[in-house]
Amino acid sequence: MTHKFQNFILRYGQGLLLGLCMFLSNINSALAHESMPSILSLVLKANGELNLTVEVSQGAVDKFSKETNAHKLLAQQLPHLLKLKNDSGDLLELSLKEETAPEAVSEVKPQLADFKYVYTVMAQQPLSTMTMIWPQVLGDAVLKLNEHSAQATTLWVKGDVESENFSLLAKTKQSFFDFVSIGFQHILPEGLDHILFILGLYFFSTQLKPLLLQISAFTLAHTVTLFMATLGIVSIDEGIVEPIIALSIVYIAVENLRNAHLTHMRLAVVFGFGLLHGLGFAGALSEIGLEAQTYFRDLIAFNIGLELGQLFVVFVMHIALGFWFAKQPYWNSKIKKPLSICIAATGFIWFIQRI
Repeated sequence: MTHKFQNFILRYGQGLLLGLCMFLSNINSALAHESMPSILSLVLKANGELNLTVEVSQGAVDKFSKETNAHKLLAQQLPHLLKLKNDSGDLLELSLKEETAPEAVSEVKPQLADFKYVYTVMAQQPLSTMTMIWPQVLGDAVLKLNEHSAQATTLWVKGDVESENFSLLAKTKQSFFDFVSIGFQHILPEGLDHILFILGLYFFSTQLKPLLLQISAFTLAHTVTLFMATLGIVSIDEGIVEPIIALSIVYIAVENLRNAHLTHMRLAVVFGFGLLHGLGFAGALSEIGLEAQTYFRDLIAFNIGLELGQLFVVFVMHIALGFWFAKQPYWNSKIKKPLSICIAATGFIWFIQRI
């Protein structure tokens, strides 16, 4: 069975890799920002009115529809796609506030939210607890309750999965494992640019020691800046960080073609790029929000989720390719170099798009 599998790769591998390269190279730039969730804000006004503000990225709109006015179409259909339920399980009606939605948040600088929609939640009686089902086609979402008030709290809402019960009158706590899950999702399936960087490290050398040293340098670096950024010690504009993250993918992949032995310079470069990736992780985490009482616990849990996601990427790639072919004489010419070129080409396209 193994011999047949290897023969298949030798015969068709180059074509498969070329197809993969074309696929990656034509991925829309929005897919490199899959980590950007939609932001939902539920605010209970003094008069009892409940307002819902929905902020979505251009990437989420593109996934919803490819039509020219997709953001307007989304504004009209979202009341039917998004499900809010009261404590009895009855669906609540959403009424679009036409005077404020859809509003373009920014047409100049790419950011988390590109469009904003405002709705009024219609309820027959005062609400004690609620649940939400966010449409899967738009990815995941961050739900903020009574933002900027003493009762503010934040929940991570997965697409097409009914959320836990929450109340606008009391804080809803997220557990340690909730933040582990959020960190893992930030790598898989949402962090395509981080995945490609990790794969670039993997294809440099499948030997355990060089691989562990590189991943350890990357992990240490992004952990440092993740903590520093979330504490407000360091801050760099997203418009600078995102293109350099794309460029880091190019550099790592191109170096795979030039060098075969791990050097101190390679580790230093991986560490430096890891610092920038940490700022990218912090940008996503800042939108989720951290409670002061469990700040460090949640930050550590999020980071653990990131590491588990990275290790899972390496594990899957090793099971799929490395375990079978890494020791074969054709590994460099037919697998490592073609895939490194694909990774570099994709990173370069993202770099151009992000600048």
